[in-house]
Amino acid sequence: MNQLDAGMPKELLSDRVDVSVPVLDKHYDHRTEEQKSKRRREELTKHLAEYSDA
Repeated sequence: MNQLDAGMPKELLSDRVDVSVPVLDKHYDHRTEEQKSKRRREELTKHLAEYSDA
């Protein structure tokens, strides 16, 4: 969960811990929908700021 909250993509993490993304979702990602939403918002804001600097 800490790696996901830090912004590591699930695909990368699944390779690192040797489980599929569905298994990662089902058994290891215990974040609430609110936590997932907050993380998505942070990532989108970061990337939108990069485009506005251009």
